[in-house]
Amino acid sequence: MNRRAAAPLLDDLLATLRAEQQALVHGDADALPALASAKANAFDHLTAALRGAAPAERLALADALSTAQRVNDTNAALIAARMAVNRARLDALLSLSGHAPTAAVYGTRGALSAPAASLRSAAAA
Repeated sequence: MNRRAAAPLLDDLLATLRAEQQALVHGDADALPALASAKANAFDHLTAALRGAAPAERLALADALSTAQRVNDTNAALIAARMAVNRARLDALLSLSGHAPTAAVYGTRGALSAPAASLRSAAAA
């Protein structure tokens, strides 16, 4: 594989990541499932191509892959921000209904975590 052979694969990946970013910025949730599938396909094709590449050829792709990583990281931050807003809204609804959050919640990095002990004890009281 040479840089020219990888260029279309990288272009596809970057175009998909940028389309995902636009969907996240504009709140187009309907576009996200197809973009997630396209992103997975782009990663799969690029991974297969890189497995057959010489180390020097892989190194030549580092800048373009770094760009893809930055766009993907921005997308992850956009998702995390939306999740934080949704979590706050759910907490407010639970509070209005007279219940403290007792179920696991998503943390700032998107992982499930148990609520703080003080919230659990308040719910039990």
